[in-house]
Amino acid sequence: MRRGWSSLCQIKIYFLAIIMLVISGYLFFSGTPTGDVILRRFLKPTQDAVYYHREIAAQLADITRTLRNSECKVDPRILLRLNAIAGQLDPRIAFSDSEMLTTLRNNETETHTEVCGDANNKSRGDYLFYQQNDPPLCRGTEQKRPISELITVIVNNVDRNSKIFSERLQIILDGIRGYHKFVPVLFADVNTNVTYEQKTFSPSRSLDNVRILTVEPRFILTPGVIWNTLIQEVTTPYVLVARDLSHFNAYARLERQIYMISISDFIGVVGGAFRNLTGHWKVGCYQTDIRNYFLRIVEGYKYSTYGCMFCDHLEGPFVARTSVIKEIKFNEELPDDVLFNDWFLRVKQSNVLAMNCPDAMYFTHGKSHTQEQSTPKQSSWLVLAKQWGVHRIFVPPNIIYLFSCKEVGLSCKTSKRLKEHLMPSCCLVQMARAWKALDDFASTYGIGYELNSGALLGAVKLRTHLPWDVDADVRFDTREYLTFFRKQKAFNNKGLKLKGFNSEAKGYFQIWTPEVNIEMWGSDTLTSIFLPADVREVPTRVYMLGAWVRGAANPGLYAWNKYGVNYLKHSPVRSWTSRNSTMYEYPLWTWPPCPNPQHHACLDHYPTDGSFDFVPQMVH
Repeated sequence: MRRGWSSLCQIKIYFLAIIMLVISGYLFFSGTPTGDVILRRFLKPTQDAVYYHREIAAQLADITRTLRNSECKVDPRILLRLNAIAGQLDPRIAFSDSEMLTTLRNNETETHTEVCGDANNKSRGDYLFYQQNDPPLCRGTEQKRPISELITVIVNNVDRNSKIFSERLQIILDGIRGYHKFVPVLFADVNTNVTYEQKTFSPSRSLDNVRILTVEPRFILTPGVIWNTLIQEVTTPYVLVARDLSHFNAYARLERQIYMISISDFIGVVGGAFRNLTGHWKVGCYQTDIRNYFLRIVEGYKYSTYGCMFCDHLEGPFVARTSVIKEIKFNEELPDDVLFNDWFLRVKQSNVLAMNCPDAMYFTHGKSHTQEQSTPKQSSWLVLAKQWGVHRIFVPPNIIYLFSCKEVGLSCKTSKRLKEHLMPSCCLVQMARAWKALDDFASTYGIGYELNSGALLGAVKLRTHLPWDVDADVRFDTREYLTFFRKQKAFNNKGLKLKGFNSEAKGYFQIWTPEVNIEMWGSDTLTSIFLPADVREVPTRVYMLGAWVRGAANPGLYAWNKYGVNYLKHSPVRSWTSRNSTMYEYPLWTWPPCPNPQHHACLDHYPTDGSFDFVPQMVH
């Protein structure tokens, strides 16, 4: 699992990024006649474009092998992406399904599988109704271990006090016993009258392979506590997390899922589709992403192999490697409806791959998929938002939850924010209110002003406040200094405060939002004097956080002259002046190293060029 990259590893990844840029440029130019000429001159004359495609695909395949065989802890999703691009360019060069999974294996471990693989990958059109469910076949020297030695089933979805407790659990146990007679089953029981112990469970008859763990509530007994208690008792290499399970039969295809996990060290979780009691069938494969304080959960898959999808989040029951689920424990403070959302986010953060094989199917007792099924409540999403430091969450089908900075525990104050992190985008709400109030005030009293320095640069590059800037700057007509002082109640009524007035140094004060400040600098001249005479009274306006506010006469030229030719690139320039010269804390066009490299707000996770990743988008 990822614990940090060495300098050598980082260099290799940088080379990979450069190669990807070259490939992108090739794909862009190859679509135009002019680009074809450029390519032929740059890459030397060749037979045709197919040759280029094949060469690039071969290079991508070599890069994938090199990265996998190196000592780098490369995110396996990068390898999947490289292989997918190679396959699009030339399918003959890309890894096959079996090669790709074998590539995703740790070289330090011996190649072996716990169960035998499927007989073949051919169509089964001659099988009755395509419903044959043959177990994997052993070929050659393959040896198959008893499944009872491989997997334990843990159940935590039946209420002990329910009238249907014995009935429902008995159905599950009968199903498991009917297809995997000796597979061990662990079930948690909450009993306030009995101290924590282990005993044999027998609702209607004794089953030697079934144990119930009676758990004494410790303060607040959460689902995470119960799941972790069950997992600690597992001794087999794999575990079936049978959440929401209602029935069990051969459709679960446990050996199929175990096989998929065992052929690659990077794969730690494999699940299947599920069918609820109303007959609605669903795959339940999702992709997740956290960027710019925004958690997105989108249904679907990007890559597949061996008939299984790569997923970031699984909705139904799943099989997991026991070592993975013991290391990545369930959060014992979260409510049940977002518990697995949190767990799968941490699985992804640990560079462990999850898969879903739709040919495996579980039976669950959830609500109809056409209804408001087991969708977490907003209060539960708020708990998850606090846990991950996000304030916007997008979930299917098209629901967006928005929380304030205060609700999720994010601070907009410079003293409480890490300089290596992006400013929380919920802080921009404060800035937007301040810009609107300033422009309304200036329009009411006929005051000239314009964005200055980093504030104007943010408007030019991002159309928003620079998310790494600590404050904002504005120039205003010095003659209107007393107007701000005398009429400051207009700002107070909108939750803003004006500070720093000084009768001896007229021309400077601050607008507090209240946590981020706008520094107001008096000036005898504004750049509007350079506009043509007949439009001079109509100042140039720039878009800033939903409001059109006043900028320099030519905002782009201002940014060019003040910050140089590379003003469109990004750098959190933090400088101080020494006796002899000005010193810079960071080199230009680089981000400061982040103290917690896994945090989603680290600046060094974001590019030093472009605007797309910094503008708060609702859904990409």
